[in-house]
Amino acid sequence: MKQLIHLAVTSLLVLSTFLVQAQSQLEQVRQNELRRNYSSCITGIGFCNEGELTSSQLESVNKGKLQRNYNNCATGIGYCNNSLLTEKEASVVKSNQAQRNLNNCYTGIGYCDRSNLSTSEAQTVEKNQLTRNYNNCITGIGYCKKQILSSTQIDAVHQNELKRNFNNCLTGIGYCNRALLDSDQINAPKNSQQSITNSQTTPLPEVGIGTCAENGSCYGDISNITGLPKTIPVDGYYRKDGTYVRGHYRSRR
Repeated sequence: MKQLIHLAVTSLLVLSTFLVQAQSQLEQVRQNELRRNYSSCITGIGFCNEGELTSSQLESVNKGKLQRNYNNCATGIGYCNNSLLTEKEASVVKSNQAQRNLNNCYTGIGYCDRSNLSTSEAQTVEKNQLTRNYNNCITGIGYCKKQILSSTQIDAVHQNELKRNFNNCLTGIGYCNRALLDSDQINAPKNSQQSITNSQTTPLPEVGIGTCAENGSCYGDISNITGLPKTIPVDGYYRKDGTYVRGHYRSRR
């Protein structure tokens, strides 16, 4: 009888210990679930059950939502709800939108709304467009609109087209239009590097020269501060407060 009682007591102790351990493990699992949920809510990544947040956590999550929305609006990346912006934030966002549009117009990359440009900005955009078009025409890379070239540029482009065609015919690489070759070029020895060199009568534009940055400064402009030519490109960037600084050229000092 005593042995049975002892066995029963031992079994109860074992069962009690097991239940305590199981309860502890369940509590750990529950805490991890709550932490993962809070992480999803605060980062905006993954499923978020706001009903399981504490009041302080919910306050932090709501602040995070507002910050993410502002970042989206300020950078133009992701969904932006303008109604959630403060007056100051809305002002910064509007300024950044104008800067991004100006950047698109200056570089020819992305949508450009010219109706939002000032007269001087529109003039710079037109200048950059003409420069890009000429570079495309003179190099044979990209879309070339010959109608907007000057007579001098048309002559230079034509000479470079003849030179590229001769190089193609001479090397066998690329399309060759033999009708454009003169008698000396037709009789030139194949793979003659000397002939290729001698045929290059029209120099290609140097990289950077004639190009302009977002803020309208161009390669080679003289700095009002240093008196030196601006030859170092600086990419556009965002300050910590979300305002955008346009790309520009600067001198070496």
